[in-house]
Amino acid sequence: MRHLKLDVIIIIVFAIFLLPLSTLAGLSVSEDSGSQTSLDSGRQGLTKDIIAGEEAYKRGEYKSAFNRFFSAAEKGHPIAQYYLGVLYAYGQGVQKNAAEAFRWYLMAAEQEDMSAQFNLGFCFDKGRGVKQDYDEALKWYRKAADQGDRQAQYNIAVIYREVFRDYDQAFDLFSILADEGTPEAIDTIGAMYANGEGRKVDYVGAYIWFYLAKYKYHFKPAEQHLEKVKLLMNKDQLLDAELTATLMMSR
Repeated sequence: MRHLKLDVIIIIVFAIFLLPLSTLAGLSVSEDSGSQTSLDSGRQGLTKDIIAGEEAYKRGEYKSAFNRFFSAAEKGHPIAQYYLGVLYAYGQGVQKNAAEAFRWYLMAAEQEDMSAQFNLGFCFDKGRGVKQDYDEALKWYRKAADQGDRQAQYNIAVIYREVFRDYDQAFDLFSILADEGTPEAIDTIGAMYANGEGRKVDYVGAYIWFYLAKYKYHFKPAEQHLEKVKLLMNKDQLLDAELTATLMMSR
């Protein structure tokens, strides 16, 4: 099952009216917040070393997993190269080394491994094992996004919003994700309306998007955002927003 997320990806501190927002880092419960870890990379074309490495990884036998993946990675297998990057990034079975993680991610990413492309983008995004470079981050995030990685799509939008301050481009990208039902994007659109990013401040619009994120997609951070924006609205605005949000929920 390729692309299982072991990490908690959403680190959003959308304190509306505070800029910049905390950039969404990626999928991680560890301090190395951001990288993706995939298990069961699909059975097609896997060597015995990779299969054994995956099984060892699941059991938490990281040293054994490292040895298995290293054998296959030296032969040029992108899945094994990707896993070595993960092990080096987290210091699992080997001493933590961001530069080595980057090196192995790059090898796998150049062979079109989607998870490696995402993690390589994250390395450039955050300056992990390589000099921070947002253009390179976008390049690799886009490659992952082209293969269907929705988190890569989200991180691209975050860079346009928080780094480049290109609010029109960011809004368009978040809107695409919102149409696909991505709650983080829906909540972010609410924040952009509340902050007046690339458009006039619109508390009614903000309320509607926060409402959808909270009640339709059960996105917990939206609860606080909704309460905050309510305090800035008059009775007529609140009535209008509640009616519109309720109608949108019924669609």
